[in-house]
Amino acid sequence: MSLLGKILAVVNVVAAIGFIYLAASDYGKRQQWSYAVYRHDLAIDGLPLDDKDTDVDGRPRVKDLSKATLTEVFQPAGGQPVETQMAELQRVQDDLTAKIDGGPMTVPNVLYSNPPTINLETPAQRRAWFLLPLARSLPERDAYLTQLYSPKEEKVNAAAIEKVFQDIRDKTDASDKRQAVADVLFGLVDSGEGDVFDSQAYKRFVAVVGRKAAAAAVDHQASALAQLASETDDLLSAGRSNFAATHARSVTRIRDLTEAVEREKAASDSQKTQTARQQEIVAERTRQLKNLEGELEQGRKTTRAYLAEQLKLQEALMDAQRKLRDTNTVNQDSVRKIQDLEKKSP
Repeated sequence: MSLLGKILAVVNVVAAIGFIYLAASDYGKRQQWSYAVYRHDLAIDGLPLDDKDTDVDGRPRVKDLSKATLTEVFQPAGGQPVETQMAELQRVQDDLTAKIDGGPMTVPNVLYSNPPTINLETPAQRRAWFLLPLARSLPERDAYLTQLYSPKEEKVNAAAIEKVFQDIRDKTDASDKRQAVADVLFGLVDSGEGDVFDSQAYKRFVAVVGRKAAAAAVDHQASALAQLASETDDLLSAGRSNFAATHARSVTRIRDLTEAVEREKAASDSQKTQTARQQEIVAERTRQLKNLEGELEQGRKTTRAYLAEQLKLQEALMDAQRKLRDTNTVNQDSVRKIQDLEKKSP
């Protein structure tokens, strides 16, 4: 081989080595960029919905999740990594069941400032506490609040909790199911009484469902709360209107009753005045009666004295009449005797 051929051979070898190096560098960069794109997509879309969730090529997405990737995803959020959103939903349900079936819980008092906390003694109370953020209507929310403050009653049973998760599993549309998972998981985020968006529970929620579904879940929760606030305002407004109408009727009724009471009071005062006058008259009549009774008694005494005197006079008269009778009898006898004597004398 000539010198020129040897030089060309060396140049070809060097060129081949350079080509291999460039190809390897390009492949490494492409892999880095592909992984970065995958991680961004994972952050946006979240974990696979379930084991059957596939990519555009029909390949199950769970196969793209390595242990290193899962560790990286869940490092800021803490806790045991899961591969799918449905697995996270099951984990949350199991954790929820353990808390409900566990001992009493102390939670913030959501209706009153005193006391600042309340104790949830029964499983029904604890179910109501966890379901309260998922309420989407005032009647539903009122039912949970009633259960929360009524330990002796059980209106929220285990079926209410199971229904929340079963409704998600029963959904057939993957997009609807994915958003339903996000809505429920966000409603069940436990911030530990701190800022929700700074808590590890929220970071785990975002890592599982992705930023897009998480933003939609936050928006849905905000819309639901705004709707509840609007319904509450409407209810309060209606209550104020009813109160105003009832109050107006009550004021009119009270005014009428006041006028009636005043009339009755005036009549009562008049009756009292008349009664006092009648009492004075009765007292005067009583005094007159006593005087008359005294005069009558005195008259009776005088009459008795007169009667006694009359009786004496009557007795004397009777004696005089008897004497007169006897005298008349004697006189008549004397007249008869005189007449007899006159007849006998010549």
